[in-house]
Amino acid sequence: MSEPDIEEERRILGPDEVRAMLEANFVGPITDDAVERLTEHVARVLADPALHAGETSSFRPANGRRGFGQAWREVLAHGRTYPRSIDLAAWLAASTPGYPAPRPYCPERYVGRWVQTEPDGASAHAWRFGAGGDFHTDSPIIGSTRDRWRVHRQGEGPRGDAIWLDDDLGIAHDSVLVIDPSPAALIVQPTDSDVHYTLVPA
Repeated sequence: MSEPDIEEERRILGPDEVRAMLEANFVGPITDDAVERLTEHVARVLADPALHAGETSSFRPANGRRGFGQAWREVLAHGRTYPRSIDLAAWLAASTPGYPAPRPYCPERYVGRWVQTEPDGASAHAWRFGAGGDFHTDSPIIGSTRDRWRVHRQGEGPRGDAIWLDDDLGIAHDSVLVIDPSPAALIVQPTDSDVHYTLVPA
């Protein structure tokens, strides 16, 4: 877990830095208006000790696990319990209406088409992880309504990370744990099962 870095917690952000953060972690278009509003929003929070304390408390992963599976939480602010100014900007954008939607964390290592060969090799079920978070499989171990995917990092990863498979509303999800993330064969295990499933590139 991270420790407080007072200098980075209180640093005033410029619009170029805010824009770069939004472009990397949120789904565009990133407008000048959104950049300006967020830059001012962060400065306003930093200038108000009570407001800053409240947002810092809300930011902490233990308070509702908000942001898990989103790029800003899993990459930019991964492992942090105290937000730097740039993390605060991401948190405010993700938790406040009117900003672009958070980008799901979809590591490139999983993107593409896979074929499930084990333990049901005869069926050769297809799995497809899209770069933008779209998902499809005909494997019976996954609910038929799951059409989105994202990754929640657990530890240093990628071994042990959880791939969340969401419904179209982002409310219900199935999870599979990454047992072996090698390019030649992705081995996963549903969290409600002790069976390992082997996926190979299609």
